[in-house]
Amino acid sequence: MSCSLQTLFARDERWQLINRLSQEAPSLTRLGTSHSGQVLDVLAGLPERETTTPTVHELPRLTYEAAGGDGHQVMPVMAAWQVVLMAVKLFDDVEDGDADGHPGEIINLAMGLLFVAQVALEELPACGVSSDVPRRLRQALNRAMPRACAGQHADLAAARRGVLTVDPDGWLEIAGAKSGELLAWAAWAGAFMAGASEGTLSGYHKYGYTLGVLLQVADDFNGVWHPNGAGDLATGCLTLPVCYALHVATGEKRTHLVGLLAQATQGDQVAEAQARQALIELGAPVYLLAVGYVQYQQALAAILGANGRAPASQQLLVLLERVLPALQTVCRMES
Repeated sequence: MSCSLQTLFARDERWQLINRLSQEAPSLTRLGTSHSGQVLDVLAGLPERETTTPTVHELPRLTYEAAGGDGHQVMPVMAAWQVVLMAVKLFDDVEDGDADGHPGEIINLAMGLLFVAQVALEELPACGVSSDVPRRLRQALNRAMPRACAGQHADLAAARRGVLTVDPDGWLEIAGAKSGELLAWAAWAGAFMAGASEGTLSGYHKYGYTLGVLLQVADDFNGVWHPNGAGDLATGCLTLPVCYALHVATGEKRTHLVGLLAQATQGDQVAEAQARQALIELGAPVYLLAVGYVQYQQALAAILGANGRAPASQQLLVLLERVLPALQTVCRMES
Protein backbone atom coordinates (compact mmCIF):
# COMPACT_ATOMS: atom_id res chain seq x y z
CA MET A 1 0.00 0.00 0.00
CA SER A 2 1.30 3.44 -0.91
CA CYS A 3 2.22 5.98 1.75
CA SER A 4 -0.56 8.30 0.57
CA LEU A 5 -3.16 5.55 1.03
CA GLN A 6 -1.77 4.65 4.45
CA THR A 7 -2.14 8.30 5.45
CA LEU A 8 -5.65 8.41 4.02
CA PHE A 9 -6.81 5.30 5.86
CA ALA A 10 -5.19 6.41 9.11
CA ARG A 11 -6.83 9.84 8.98
CA ASP A 12 -10.40 8.97 8.06
CA GLU A 13 -12.57 6.18 9.50
CA ARG A 14 -14.61 6.22 6.31
CA TRP A 15 -11.63 5.07 4.26
CA GLN A 16 -10.63 2.49 6.86
CA LEU A 17 -14.08 0.96 6.56
CA ILE A 18 -14.04 1.01 2.74
CA ASN A 19 -10.62 -0.65 2.73
CA ARG A 20 -11.70 -3.39 5.14
CA LEU A 21 -15.01 -4.15 3.44
CA SER A 22 -13.53 -4.21 -0.05
CA GLN A 23 -11.03 -6.84 1.10
CA GLU A 24 -13.48 -8.87 3.20
CA ALA A 25 -16.21 -9.12 0.56
CA PRO A 26 -14.62 -11.69 -1.84
CA SER A 27 -14.64 -15.27 -0.54
CA LEU A 28 -11.78 -16.54 -2.72
CA THR A 29 -8.40 -15.30 -1.57
CA ARG A 30 -6.63 -15.01 -4.91
CA LEU A 31 -9.61 -13.41 -6.66
CA GLY A 32 -10.27 -11.25 -3.63
CA THR A 33 -6.74 -9.92 -3.61
CA SER A 34 -7.02 -8.95 -7.27
CA HIS A 35 -10.38 -7.23 -6.82
CA SER A 36 -9.46 -5.35 -3.65
CA GLY A 37 -6.27 -4.29 -5.40
CA GLN A 38 -8.42 -2.67 -8.08
CA VAL A 39 -10.32 -0.79 -5.37
CA LEU A 40 -7.05 0.44 -3.90
CA ASP A 41 -5.95 1.54 -7.36
CA VAL A 42 -9.13 3.61 -7.67
CA LEU A 43 -8.51 5.16 -4.25
CA ALA A 44 -4.91 5.93 -5.15
CA GLY A 45 -6.10 7.77 -8.24
CA LEU A 46 -8.45 10.06 -6.34
CA PRO A 47 -7.30 13.70 -6.27
CA GLU A 48 -6.20 15.23 -3.02
CA ARG A 49 -9.06 17.19 -1.47
CA GLU A 50 -8.91 20.28 0.70
CA THR A 51 -10.17 19.33 4.13
CA THR A 52 -11.35 22.89 4.84
CA THR A 53 -13.56 23.17 1.75
CA PRO A 54 -16.94 21.40 1.84
CA THR A 55 -17.67 19.06 -1.09
CA VAL A 56 -20.53 16.74 -2.01
CA HIS A 57 -18.38 13.89 -0.65
CA GLU A 58 -19.05 15.28 2.84
CA LEU A 59 -22.80 15.74 2.35
CA PRO A 60 -24.07 13.06 4.79
CA ARG A 61 -21.72 14.27 7.52
CA LEU A 62 -22.70 17.90 7.03
CA THR A 63 -26.44 17.24 7.22
CA TYR A 64 -25.90 14.84 10.13
CA GLU A 65 -24.12 17.52 12.13
CA ALA A 66 -26.46 20.29 10.99
CA ALA A 67 -29.43 18.20 12.16
CA GLY A 68 -27.89 17.78 15.60
CA GLY A 69 -25.91 14.57 15.16
CA ASP A 70 -22.74 14.10 17.16
CA GLY A 71 -20.16 11.34 17.05
CA HIS A 72 -19.05 8.70 14.57
CA GLN A 73 -22.32 6.88 13.92
CA VAL A 74 -22.58 8.50 10.49
CA MET A 75 -19.26 7.04 9.26
CA PRO A 76 -20.78 3.90 7.66
CA VAL A 77 -23.15 6.18 5.73
CA MET A 78 -20.18 8.30 4.68
CA ALA A 79 -18.37 5.16 3.50
CA ALA A 80 -21.42 4.00 1.55
CA TRP A 81 -21.81 7.41 -0.07
CA GLN A 82 -18.13 7.57 -1.00
CA VAL A 83 -18.16 4.22 -2.82
CA VAL A 84 -21.43 5.12 -4.56
CA LEU A 85 -19.73 8.25 -5.91
CA MET A 86 -16.72 6.17 -6.94
CA ALA A 87 -18.98 3.70 -8.76
CA VAL A 88 -20.90 6.47 -10.53
CA LYS A 89 -17.63 8.03 -11.68
CA LEU A 90 -16.43 4.69 -13.08
CA PHE A 91 -19.72 4.12 -14.92
CA ASP A 92 -19.54 7.66 -16.34
CA ASP A 93 -15.99 7.09 -17.55
CA VAL A 94 -17.04 3.94 -19.41
CA GLU A 95 -20.10 5.60 -20.94
CA ASP A 96 -18.07 8.65 -22.01
CA GLY A 97 -15.26 6.54 -23.45
CA ASP A 98 -12.79 7.78 -20.84
CA ALA A 99 -12.27 4.52 -18.93
CA ASP A 100 -8.70 3.87 -17.84
CA GLY A 101 -8.65 0.13 -18.50
CA HIS A 102 -10.87 -2.54 -20.04
CA PRO A 103 -14.51 -1.34 -19.96
CA GLY A 104 -15.80 -4.73 -18.83
CA GLU A 105 -13.43 -4.80 -15.86
CA ILE A 106 -14.32 -1.21 -14.93
CA ILE A 107 -18.05 -1.98 -15.03
CA ASN A 108 -17.51 -5.06 -12.86
CA LEU A 109 -15.48 -3.04 -10.36
CA ALA A 110 -18.18 -0.36 -10.23
CA MET A 111 -20.85 -3.01 -9.62
CA GLY A 112 -18.76 -4.43 -6.80
CA LEU A 113 -18.48 -1.00 -5.21
CA LEU A 114 -22.27 -0.62 -5.18
CA PHE A 115 -22.49 -3.82 -3.14
CA VAL A 116 -19.72 -2.57 -0.83
CA ALA A 117 -21.98 0.43 -0.19
CA GLN A 118 -24.77 -1.92 0.89
CA VAL A 119 -22.42 -3.83 3.19
CA ALA A 120 -21.14 -0.57 4.69
CA LEU A 121 -24.66 0.28 5.85
CA GLU A 122 -24.80 -3.10 7.61
CA GLU A 123 -22.06 -1.81 9.93
CA LEU A 124 -24.49 0.65 11.54
CA PRO A 125 -25.84 -1.64 14.32
CA ALA A 126 -22.25 -2.02 15.54
CA CYS A 127 -22.26 1.77 15.97
CA GLY A 128 -25.15 1.56 18.42
CA VAL A 129 -28.12 2.30 16.14
CA SER A 130 -31.33 0.34 15.68
CA SER A 131 -31.27 -2.54 13.20
CA ASP A 132 -34.17 -0.84 11.39
CA VAL A 133 -31.95 2.12 10.45
CA PRO A 134 -29.81 0.34 7.80
CA ARG A 135 -32.97 -1.18 6.32
CA ARG A 136 -34.52 2.25 5.77
CA LEU A 137 -31.27 3.69 4.44
CA ARG A 138 -30.85 0.81 1.99
CA GLN A 139 -34.47 1.06 0.93
CA ALA A 140 -34.13 4.77 0.17
CA LEU A 141 -30.81 4.28 -1.64
CA ASN A 142 -32.17 1.39 -3.70
CA ARG A 143 -35.04 3.59 -4.81
CA ALA A 144 -32.77 6.50 -5.71
CA MET A 145 -30.38 4.37 -7.77
CA PRO A 146 -32.90 3.17 -10.40
CA ARG A 147 -34.07 6.76 -10.85
CA ALA A 148 -30.47 7.84 -11.38
CA CYS A 149 -29.98 5.00 -13.87
CA ALA A 150 -33.14 6.04 -15.72
CA GLY A 151 -31.84 9.60 -15.95
CA GLN A 152 -28.47 8.43 -17.23
CA HIS A 153 -30.19 6.16 -19.76
CA ALA A 154 -32.25 9.10 -21.05
CA ASP A 155 -29.09 11.21 -21.26
CA LEU A 156 -27.25 8.57 -23.29
CA ALA A 157 -30.27 7.93 -25.51
CA ALA A 158 -30.63 11.65 -26.23
CA ALA A 159 -26.96 11.93 -27.15
CA ARG A 160 -27.37 8.99 -29.52
CA ARG A 161 -30.55 10.31 -31.16
CA GLY A 162 -29.42 13.95 -31.10
CA VAL A 163 -30.25 16.80 -28.74
CA LEU A 164 -33.04 17.94 -31.08
CA THR A 165 -35.29 15.50 -29.21
CA VAL A 166 -34.91 17.10 -25.75
CA ASP A 167 -36.41 20.44 -24.70
CA PRO A 168 -35.33 22.40 -21.58
CA ASP A 169 -38.03 20.79 -19.41
CA GLY A 170 -36.85 17.36 -20.53
CA TRP A 171 -33.27 18.32 -19.67
CA LEU A 172 -34.34 19.34 -16.15
CA GLU A 173 -36.12 16.03 -15.65
CA ILE A 174 -33.03 14.11 -16.75
CA ALA A 175 -30.73 16.22 -14.54
CA GLY A 176 -32.99 15.72 -11.53
CA ALA A 177 -32.95 11.97 -12.03
CA LYS A 178 -29.27 11.40 -12.82
CA SER A 179 -27.81 13.82 -10.26
CA GLY A 180 -30.53 15.14 -7.97
CA GLU A 181 -31.82 11.79 -6.72
CA LEU A 182 -28.50 10.52 -5.37
CA LEU A 183 -27.53 13.80 -3.72
CA ALA A 184 -31.01 13.97 -2.23
CA TRP A 185 -30.41 10.55 -0.66
CA ALA A 186 -27.03 11.61 0.73
CA ALA A 187 -28.43 14.77 2.32
CA TRP A 188 -31.48 12.95 3.65
CA ALA A 189 -29.42 10.03 5.00
CA GLY A 190 -27.20 12.22 7.17
CA ALA A 191 -30.17 14.02 8.71
CA PHE A 192 -31.98 10.70 9.16
CA MET A 193 -29.01 9.37 11.14
CA ALA A 194 -29.32 12.41 13.41
CA GLY A 195 -32.97 11.60 14.16
CA ALA A 196 -34.39 14.64 12.36
CA SER A 197 -38.14 15.14 12.05
CA GLU A 198 -39.97 14.30 8.81
CA GLY A 199 -40.27 17.99 7.95
CA THR A 200 -36.55 18.53 8.44
CA LEU A 201 -35.74 15.39 6.45
CA SER A 202 -37.88 16.69 3.60
CA GLY A 203 -35.95 19.97 3.66
CA TYR A 204 -32.56 18.29 3.46
CA HIS A 205 -33.83 15.98 0.72
CA LYS A 206 -34.94 19.04 -1.26
CA TYR A 207 -31.57 20.70 -0.67
CA GLY A 208 -29.70 17.67 -2.02
CA TYR A 209 -31.98 17.33 -5.04
CA THR A 210 -31.73 20.96 -6.12
CA LEU A 211 -27.99 20.99 -5.41
CA GLY A 212 -27.66 18.04 -7.78
CA VAL A 213 -29.58 19.84 -10.53
CA LEU A 214 -27.50 22.97 -9.96
CA LEU A 215 -24.32 20.92 -10.36
CA GLN A 216 -25.59 19.75 -13.74
CA VAL A 217 -26.38 23.35 -14.75
CA ALA A 218 -22.84 24.34 -13.75
CA ASP A 219 -21.34 21.40 -15.67
CA ASP A 220 -23.21 22.39 -18.81
CA PHE A 221 -22.30 26.07 -18.42
CA ASN A 222 -18.62 25.24 -18.01
CA GLY A 223 -18.74 22.51 -20.65
CA VAL A 224 -19.60 25.10 -23.30
CA TRP A 225 -17.91 28.31 -22.08
CA HIS A 226 -15.08 27.02 -19.87
CA PRO A 227 -14.33 23.46 -21.06
CA ASN A 228 -11.55 21.38 -19.56
CA GLY A 229 -10.37 19.56 -22.67
CA ALA A 230 -12.89 18.82 -25.42
CA GLY A 231 -16.01 20.90 -24.84
CA ASP A 232 -19.61 19.73 -24.92
CA LEU A 233 -20.15 21.18 -28.39
CA ALA A 234 -17.25 19.14 -29.76
CA THR A 235 -18.37 15.90 -28.13
CA GLY A 236 -22.03 16.37 -29.01
CA CYS A 237 -23.31 15.40 -25.58
CA LEU A 238 -26.67 16.49 -24.21
CA THR A 239 -26.27 20.01 -22.84
CA LEU A 240 -28.76 22.60 -21.62
CA PRO A 241 -27.47 25.58 -23.66
CA VAL A 242 -28.09 23.66 -26.88
CA CYS A 243 -31.46 22.30 -25.71
CA TYR A 244 -32.60 25.84 -24.96
CA ALA A 245 -31.20 27.41 -28.13
CA LEU A 246 -32.79 24.82 -30.39
CA HIS A 247 -36.06 25.25 -28.50
CA VAL A 248 -36.24 29.01 -29.10
CA ALA A 249 -34.51 29.32 -32.48
CA THR A 250 -36.68 29.27 -35.60
CA GLY A 251 -36.29 29.18 -39.35
CA GLU A 252 -32.87 29.83 -40.82
CA LYS A 253 -31.28 30.53 -37.43
CA ARG A 254 -32.22 27.08 -36.19
CA THR A 255 -31.11 25.38 -39.40
CA HIS A 256 -27.79 27.25 -39.30
CA LEU A 257 -27.20 26.30 -35.65
CA VAL A 258 -27.96 22.63 -36.32
CA GLY A 259 -25.39 22.68 -39.12
CA LEU A 260 -22.74 24.33 -36.94
CA LEU A 261 -23.30 21.81 -34.16
CA ALA A 262 -22.90 18.92 -36.59
CA GLN A 263 -19.64 20.39 -37.91
CA ALA A 264 -18.37 20.98 -34.35
CA THR A 265 -18.70 17.27 -33.56
CA GLN A 266 -16.50 16.54 -36.59
CA GLY A 267 -13.63 18.55 -35.12
CA ASP A 268 -14.34 21.86 -36.89
CA GLN A 269 -13.11 24.39 -34.31
CA VAL A 270 -14.31 27.37 -36.35
CA ALA A 271 -17.83 25.93 -36.43
CA GLU A 272 -17.61 25.24 -32.69
CA ALA A 273 -16.70 28.88 -32.00
CA GLN A 274 -19.51 30.07 -34.26
CA ALA A 275 -21.99 27.75 -32.55
CA ARG A 276 -20.88 29.09 -29.18
CA GLN A 277 -21.48 32.65 -30.39
CA ALA A 278 -24.89 31.67 -31.75
CA LEU A 279 -25.83 30.27 -28.33
CA ILE A 280 -24.89 33.60 -26.77
CA GLU A 281 -26.97 35.53 -29.29
CA LEU A 282 -29.97 33.29 -28.57
CA GLY A 283 -29.65 34.01 -24.85
CA ALA A 284 -28.48 30.58 -23.69
CA PRO A 285 -26.02 31.82 -21.00
CA VAL A 286 -28.66 34.07 -19.46
CA TYR A 287 -31.16 31.22 -19.52
CA LEU A 288 -28.71 28.89 -17.76
CA LEU A 289 -28.07 31.45 -15.07
CA ALA A 290 -31.83 31.90 -14.64
CA VAL A 291 -32.32 28.14 -14.26
CA GLY A 292 -29.38 27.96 -11.88
CA TYR A 293 -30.74 30.87 -9.88
CA VAL A 294 -34.10 29.11 -9.43
CA GLN A 295 -32.36 25.93 -8.22
CA TYR A 296 -30.08 27.98 -5.96
CA GLN A 297 -33.03 29.76 -4.36
CA GLN A 298 -34.89 26.49 -3.80
CA ALA A 299 -31.83 24.90 -2.18
CA LEU A 300 -31.24 28.02 -0.10
CA ALA A 301 -34.84 28.07 1.13
CA ALA A 302 -34.62 24.38 2.01
CA ILE A 303 -31.42 24.72 4.03
CA LEU A 304 -32.54 27.88 5.82
CA GLY A 305 -35.88 26.25 6.61
CA ALA A 306 -34.08 23.31 8.21
CA ASN A 307 -32.62 25.74 10.78
CA GLY A 308 -29.53 23.58 11.19
CA ARG A 309 -26.68 23.86 13.66
CA ALA A 310 -23.52 25.80 12.95
CA PRO A 311 -20.89 25.33 11.64
CA ALA A 312 -22.26 22.51 9.45
CA SER A 313 -25.22 24.59 8.29
CA GLN A 314 -22.84 27.34 7.14
CA GLN A 315 -20.74 24.76 5.30
CA LEU A 316 -23.83 23.59 3.44
CA LEU A 317 -24.39 27.18 2.34
CA VAL A 318 -20.75 27.49 1.23
CA LEU A 319 -21.09 24.25 -0.74
CA LEU A 320 -24.16 25.66 -2.48
CA GLU A 321 -22.53 29.01 -3.27
CA ARG A 322 -19.38 27.43 -4.71
CA VAL A 323 -21.22 25.42 -7.37
CA LEU A 324 -21.68 28.18 -9.89
CA PRO A 325 -19.73 31.33 -8.98
CA ALA A 326 -21.29 33.28 -11.85
CA LEU A 327 -24.63 32.92 -10.05
CA GLN A 328 -23.37 35.05 -7.21
CA THR A 329 -23.40 38.11 -9.49
CA VAL A 330 -27.02 37.37 -10.37
CA CYS A 331 -27.89 36.86 -6.70
CA ARG A 332 -26.28 40.19 -5.72
CA MET A 333 -28.19 41.96 -8.49
CA GLU A 334 -31.45 40.56 -7.11
CA SER A 335 -30.74 41.48 -3.48
